Amino acid sequence: MARVRDPNLGWLKFFKIIFGEPLEKTTAFLSAWISYKPDDVVAAVDEVVDAVIDETLNFNRPIQFSDDLEHVYPIPFRKKERSLVPAKYLNSQQSKTGSNYLAYIVEQPEECDAKIVITVKSSADHFEHREAIRQSWAPREARKEDVQVVFLVGQGSDVINDEIKEEFFKHKDLVIGNYVDSYQNLTIKAMTGIDWRARNCHNAEFVLAVDDDTFVNLDDMMTHLQRLPEEENFIECSERTVTKGKVWREGQWAVSEDQYEFDVYPNYCNGPCYLMPVETADLLLGASRTTPSDHPADDVFISGILRVKTEVPLIQYTRTGAPGWCQELNNRKPRLPQRMVKEHLKKSQL
Repeated sequence: MARVRDPNLGWLKFFKIIFGEPLEKTTAFLSAWISYKPDDVVAAVDEVVDAVIDETLNFNRPIQFSDDLEHVYPIPFRKKERSLVPAKYLNSQQSKTGSNYLAYIVEQPEECDAKIVITVKSSADHFEHREAIRQSWAPREARKEDVQVVFLVGQGSDVINDEIKEEFFKHKDLVIGNYVDSYQNLTIKAMTGIDWRARNCHNAEFVLAVDDDTFVNLDDMMTHLQRLPEEENFIECSERTVTKGKVWREGQWAVSEDQYEFDVYPNYCNGPCYLMPVETADLLLGASRTTPSDHPADDVFISGILRVKTEVPLIQYTRTGAPGWCQELNNRKPRLPQRMVKEHLKKSQL
């Protein structure tokens, strides 16, 4: 039986952007011809198209951002990325192997009317980090009405848990989970944020995921949102994209071969900062229902594994060419809370 192709091919759309309407008849003919060819011919044509995008159109290159850019576009999804994800994650059988992440939540904000929801992954004992964020780039009294910031935390010692409860009743901006707050549970932590937003923030348009050592310039972010494509699924690596990321077998970020059998990950967004429309977040959340959540690195799981499973493209910038409104201050360096406030003061004086 002949394979039927979707006429709205991603590469066809981008050919038109580059070359305009004169190319339309040629690509329409090519699409019709492919529709009646066997899989091996389709694969060969796809490979040629990939090569054209790579070498001729230069469309599979990261964006070198500049303030005069009016629009940014995702790189077309490359189906060969699926070969970098183990089959156990890509399998979409009806039996649910993923998690109901809402079940992990024990305390959460009651209201959410914002258009932009920012979820901040925070270690349970990082009280000063969270307070620094409230006092710098996300103070409640100065926060824009269409932005809501929530902190994602798990369980620590009894003393820490008691302090977290006090913090919650004071600020009402924590999503508290009943999982152990550890590196191995980062994926659960991040996914509780996505699930909480889907259930509670019905007016949201974008979801931004950041770490608690990240400084966000909200004004610049709001301006940047106008550059993003409308009515398209994508994940924007707003700070940095990891390409050909190595799967570490030893050390803090070790992943066993049973968890991930390949040695290299598909491209994914570096954890401190990635952005997506809510439609994309909902798509990833749906895919997570049939995906094992055993990979500890949330950025790999969400912007790598789930993205590839749902064939969502990336908006990818060069290493030194990101938009700049999202800046990692690095938890491993000392005095981060003070540096967070200092960065805010510097930005506010510009």
